[in-house]
Amino acid sequence: MKGQILGTGIKLGVFEVVDTEPKPVEEIITTLDIDPNHGYRFLRALSHLGVVNEAGGTFSLTSSGKLLTEDHPHTFKDYFLLEVSQMNYSLWSQLPSLIEDGEQNTYVREFGEPLFDYLDSNPEVASLFNDAMESYSRLQGTEIQELLNDFEITEQSHICDIAGGYGYLLCDFLSTRQSLTGTVFEQPEIVEQEAQHLATEFGVADRCSYVAGDMFEAVPSADVYFLKHIIHDWSDTQAIQILTTIREHAPDDAQLVLLEHVLPESNSSHFGALYDIQMIVWTTGRERTPDEYASLLEQSGWEHNETTFGKNNLLGAIKATPT
Repeated sequence: MKGQILGTGIKLGVFEVVDTEPKPVEEIITTLDIDPNHGYRFLRALSHLGVVNEAGGTFSLTSSGKLLTEDHPHTFKDYFLLEVSQMNYSLWSQLPSLIEDGEQNTYVREFGEPLFDYLDSNPEVASLFNDAMESYSRLQGTEIQELLNDFEITEQSHICDIAGGYGYLLCDFLSTRQSLTGTVFEQPEIVEQEAQHLATEFGVADRCSYVAGDMFEAVPSADVYFLKHIIHDWSDTQAIQILTTIREHAPDDAQLVLLEHVLPESNSSHFGALYDIQMIVWTTGRERTPDEYASLLEQSGWEHNETTFGKNNLLGAIKATPT
C-alpha cells in the first residue's frame, strides 16, 4: 500500500510541484489536474508517510520527499518506480513456488526468457531497469565514494567499470581524481542509447570512454576494474566465468574491486539478507559473505586481499589482485 501511494505520487508529479516552496492545496490540484476530493485525500496520505508536510492548507516537500524528485543529486525516483511496477509485482508473486522448488528462473516463468535476455528484447523495460540502476547508484554515491577514498590507485591509471550501466559510478569517481581515465564497459544497447550523458554531467567526457561488449567473452585491458552489484546477479558458475574472463584480459599488476551488499559471516541482522531474496526473484545469483567471495576469486585467478565496509555496514568493497 505504501509503495503504491508513493509510486502514484511520483507518476502524478506531486513531488515536483511542491519541491521549491509550500503550495496551497487548491493550486496543487489545479496544476496536476486531479479530482479535488481524491486529491486532498491523497496529499493527506503522503503527509502521513512523511514525504510532504501539511500546514495551514499548504503542502511542502520534506527531505525524504526530495529523494523522489527528478533533480535531487541522490534521487531514488527511478529505482522506486521499478520496485512498484506491475512487472515487479508479477515477479514477486512467484516467490512461494521459488522457495518450494529451489529454482531461480522467475523471468523464464513470467516472460519466457532470463532477465538480461528479456531486457535485450524489450527496450522500454530495459530503460526502466537501467534508469533504476542509475538511481540506486546515486542513492549510494556518498557511501561508495567513502569506501573508495582509502583505495590506493596509481596516478595515470585507467579504470574499467564492468557492466557499469550509464556510468554513474565511474564518472563520479573520475570527477574527484583528475589524473585518472576510465572506460564504461556495457552492452551495445546501453552504450548506443546513453553514451557520454553522465560523463558530460560530471565534466569528465575527455577522460571517460564507453565501450560495448560481453563480459562473459572479453573485457578491455585496464589497471583497475570496478564491478558494482554485478557478481551478485549470477550463480557461482557464471560469476567464476565473468571473473576468469576479466583475469585473462587484466595485466598482472591489475586491481579488482567488487562493490556488493556483503553478508556478515555470522547470521546477524543485515540488509543484504533481505536483498538476497530479491536475487532469488530477479536473478540466478545471491548475496555472499567475504569467504564466499574469496572462494569465487580463488577459482578464477584472483587473490582476495581484504573486504572493507561503509559506515552503515550496508555496502562492502571486496579487493583482489591477480594470483
